Amino acid sequence: RIYNQPLWSRADAFGGSAPPDNPHDLGDFVAALVTRYGTSVAGYEILNEPNLSGEWANQPPEPKRYVDLLAVAYLHAKAVNPGVTIIAAGLATTAEPVGSPYGLDDRLFWQEVYAAGGRAYFDVLGANPYGFRYAPDDTSDPNGFNFARVQSLRNIMVNNGDSAKQIWGLESGWLITSTYPMGGYEWMKVSDQQQATYLTRAFQKAYWEWPWLGMLMVWNLDHSLYYPPQSERHWFALLNGDASPRLGYYASGSRQFGQLP
Repeated sequence: RIYNQPLWSRADAFGGSAPPDNPHDLGDFVAALVTRYGTSVAGYEILNEPNLSGEWANQPPEPKRYVDLLAVAYLHAKAVNPGVTIIAAGLATTAEPVGSPYGLDDRLFWQEVYAAGGRAYFDVLGANPYGFRYAPDDTSDPNGFNFARVQSLRNIMVNNGDSAKQIWGLESGWLITSTYPMGGYEWMKVSDQQQATYLTRAFQKAYWEWPWLGMLMVWNLDHSLYYPPQSERHWFALLNGDASPRLGYYASGSRQFGQLP
């Protein structure tokens, strides 16, 4: 994942995640990275959740500008090594409408990316299919906040004639019950056992039902070791703060995980 630009790349020296003022600064960095690592890296994700204002210099997201950045990164990378895989950034699941100061619905964002010609500048579509408080097969949330949200992204690809490409699930997981009232995250908490069960079913579903989902990564393994209980990262982890395994860790390490061959 390539994100969090250096301070010198923006006139305002914004210190979070934001696009550089000059897209070629990103392109030069990607070219240097690919020169060094080439295809030994499975893929290069260009930015992170650019549909959130918090990942876009606290400004409303701009799909067209993201396409401009993606294009420069893609062309610079391919000029160095045509065999590298460029991944369009995984987006945050949100229902924010056009014009919201906080973000943009990921489905609307991808529609705008395709409308701006973005199809030509990535090899794999990134996605962050979190489950929130629902089982992987539960699609009852009225805003579509569920693991199967990724199917909507697939439909956008198909409708834009881009069905030959894969989607990679770059972040997926469930937040377990904690004793800390995390602001904004309480509604999505599940039990330890549910986290393990849901992870298992998620991999089963991905393997047997979604052949176009080429990769699914759990977020995260061990952030509980580095982030305090006041952070939601601590509770998505498969390990406890003392590095002892949670049930989700045992599920993901078991041969029966997903019941795959």
